[in-house]
Amino acid sequence: MRTEIKDRFYRTFTYQQVDRVPDLEFGYWPQTIRRWLREGLPVELSETERNSMFVEKLDRYFGFEAEGYSIPIEMKMNPEFEEEILERKESSVIMRGKDGIVAERYLNDSELSSIPHFLSFPVKDPGDWERIKERYRADDPIRRVPQEKIEGARRAVEAGRSIGVFVCGFYGKIRDWMGVEAISFAFYDYPDIDRK
Repeated sequence: MRTEIKDRFYRTFTYQQVDRVPDLEFGYWPQTIRRWLREGLPVELSETERNSMFVEKLDRYFGFEAEGYSIPIEMKMNPEFEEEILERKESSVIMRGKDGIVAERYLNDSELSSIPHFLSFPVKDPGDWERIKERYRADDPIRRVPQEKIEGARRAVEAGRSIGVFVCGFYGKIRDWMGVEAISFAFYDYPDIDRK
C-alpha cells in the first residue's frame, strides 16, 4: 500500500501516467464526523478523534493518501498574538486568534459548522506590515526543523513512505494578514510595499 502511494505521488509530480492523482483532504468538521457516525459510518473513533479536524482513520477509510510523513516547516508568526475571546454567543465566539485575525467561530460542541466569519485582520496598511513582519524573521530558531523530524523522514523513506512539506501559499499567507478584499486593493494601492 505505502509503495503504491509513494509511486502515485512520484508519477504525478514527474508528469507520468498514474491510476489517479493523490487525494489529500484538509480535514473534516467535527460536527460532520459526529453526524456521519450517527448515520452509520463504520469507523471506530475515540472521543478526541470525534472532535478533531484531522483524522487519519477517516482518510484511510475514504481512500485518501494519509500514509506520508510530514516535515514541519514553521511559518507561523513569533511571537504570536495572545488569543482573546471578545464576545461569547450561544453557538459561537468572537475571538482574536494567535494569528491576529478577529473572527466569529462556531464552538466545537455546536452542531453548526462553517468557516469562520472574518471580521478584521492584523495588517491594514504599510505601517502594520512594518510591525508584523518582525514576527516572521527567517533567522528565528523556531524555523529550524528539529533533528528528530529529519531522522523521522529518513526512517519514513526507508519504510517506503512519501515525504511531504506543507506550506501555506504566498497568496494564502498575505490573505491571512489582510483579508481577501484588502489584499485585492493593496496590490493596486501599494505595489512596492516590500521592495525596500
